[in-house]
Amino acid sequence: MNIAVIYGGLSCEHDVSVITAAQVMENIDKKYNAIPVYIKEDKFYIPKEKSLAIYSDFNVKNFTECIIKGNIIYTLKGKKISFYKKIDVCLLAAHGGVGEDGSLQGYLEINRLPYISSDVASSAVTMDKVLQKKLFLNMGLPVIDFVEAEKKAYEKNKNTVIKKIEKSLDYPIIVKPAKLGSSIGITFSRDKSELEKGLELAFMYDETVILEKALENITECNCAAFACRENVFISCIEKPVKVSEFLTFKDKYIQGSKSENSPKRECPAKISVEIAKVIRRYTMDIYKGLKLGGIARIDFIVDKDDNVFVNEVNSIPGSLAYYLFEPQGITFKDLINLLIDNCIYRSKEKEELLHGYDSNILNINPKFIKEK
Repeated sequence: MNIAVIYGGLSCEHDVSVITAAQVMENIDKKYNAIPVYIKEDKFYIPKEKSLAIYSDFNVKNFTECIIKGNIIYTLKGKKISFYKKIDVCLLAAHGGVGEDGSLQGYLEINRLPYISSDVASSAVTMDKVLQKKLFLNMGLPVIDFVEAEKKAYEKNKNTVIKKIEKSLDYPIIVKPAKLGSSIGITFSRDKSELEKGLELAFMYDETVILEKALENITECNCAAFACRENVFISCIEKPVKVSEFLTFKDKYIQGSKSENSPKRECPAKISVEIAKVIRRYTMDIYKGLKLGGIARIDFIVDKDDNVFVNEVNSIPGSLAYYLFEPQGITFKDLINLLIDNCIYRSKEKEELLHGYDSNILNINPKFIKEK
């Protein structure tokens, strides 16, 4: 069985995606044939070697351009198109950008390719932090006070936008691009001057910015979920270790514990049984309520009074959050096997649905069509 591992893409999280894909292909069961499919801007490529160095300084000589048409990968060499491999399942390891926002999922839907990920709608919604918050509120889930700001409005009259923010939220305020992950473009504002700088940075990455009240003495917790057939499995809860007011890109991916590339984390998190129950229940509610697929990681904030707030959903988490399931005895290989099994199972269910309707309307000559 051929598993296309799709990664890269036009995203600030490009490098993290490459690492996730490399770890997936290193740990996938040998009974599968893993095919790396790399997205660079608007093209698909197959790498000619495994070295991660070829991604930091992209040279097309290190790759073979390809296209996906139906369930086939074809290679391109000049004007020559050649059959390469048949695809059975796509495993999406592309973070942010076109990999996680539903557009790649839509392309695969057009080609009727089974893929391991949330679908188009849930991917698009969970990529947008503002839409997420509104849906959480509609589901009766607690979120930290927030307000959104638009780039065009800010450029037209930034003082009006800042006054609106200050009227809605007290300092300190966390400023985030609405559709970005890995803590990129996030700042912590203690006053108007820092708020203005934070907005200008965030608007470099996104046209919409979300601003949240920064709570003091908080605990950040993460919990993941995935479905296999009729069951949803909930992971253990982790507490990432941060060295600043909020988790930075360095905290998540560079600050090492066992190695330079291993982030610090406390897993299982040392939290009360009551808080753990709430987090696991919210994780299940969100996974089912938003109709997520593949693996999703939900991030939470616990305040000093033990109130649990839903922060955000990561529909394609870094390294697919395998480390959250390891304490439960589920290896990365096991996890990938379960994801593939569920993808095939769900694909067969979808195939049983009707995808057309014989209306006979095209055999009729309606009066509103003028004949020449």
